[in-house]
Amino acid sequence: MKNQRDRSKTAAYREAGGSSRPKNRVIKRMLWIILLLEVVCVMELYMLIKICAGNPEENRSKDALEVNWFEDIMYEMSGKAREEACIEMTGLSQEGIPTGCESVSAVMVLNHLGVEITPEEFINSYLPRGEFYRQGDVIYGPDPHQVFAGNPYEKNSLGCFPKVIIKALNNMNASHYPGMNEMVFEDLSGTSLEELTHKYIANDIPVLLWVTMGMEPSYEGMRYYLNDGSLYTWRAGEHCMVLCGYDETTYYLMDPLADGEMVSYAKEIVQARYAEMGKYALVIKE
Repeated sequence: MKNQRDRSKTAAYREAGGSSRPKNRVIKRMLWIILLLEVVCVMELYMLIKICAGNPEENRSKDALEVNWFEDIMYEMSGKAREEACIEMTGLSQEGIPTGCESVSAVMVLNHLGVEITPEEFINSYLPRGEFYRQGDVIYGPDPHQVFAGNPYEKNSLGCFPKVIIKALNNMNASHYPGMNEMVFEDLSGTSLEELTHKYIANDIPVLLWVTMGMEPSYEGMRYYLNDGSLYTWRAGEHCMVLCGYDETTYYLMDPLADGEMVSYAKEIVQARYAEMGKYALVIKE
């Protein structure tokens, strides 16, 4: 009889409102949400106090990272990449250095990391260069993967690719240039833009990117022979910029040809130019 009464009580209790466990779970979830919102509010208040108390120009990059602290954790927990990011940088113009976009872009990143050097000093003291020469009717010239092809101060020169910039950076390091001892240089050629943005830009690391001037199509340019006798064809329109941001539809780049200002292009066009130039990319980081 007792068991029957207990079963009757249980049935009556369920009809009246059911178990308290689901209600407890709802309450716990609500408490977690409130706690997370409080963490966000505390972090934003903390950053606001820091910015008001300090110099926002000096701490801009650090502040930007700390403001996104909670968001970064949430993305990491979810396994998703950040949907957008932008690194605030000071641009440099390549005026007076018509074919030195690679060097100016590298110096832009070095300056962003606190290394005080000018494009002229970088070129004059550290950039390996090679000249063109003629034997009869045959033109010979340098391999732009080994040295800069020509003179960055001359309009008719060509350019270079990541390995040459890394050589220049290593030359700076070897000379014990102030601030270079903790720098790391990585040739990321062949890496997809999606990986570059999610792995580096989202973590406040700008990327030197080889694309084209104005994102116009490249084309076959100067043809000449290398010292080993092989024929080389330069891809005309080559240009180096600093990739510094992205969102759902757009990439943002610091362009030395645009007086160092930030420019933006649709993702599809940047991907196309990056691919046709050979997918060359480089990072300089601490």
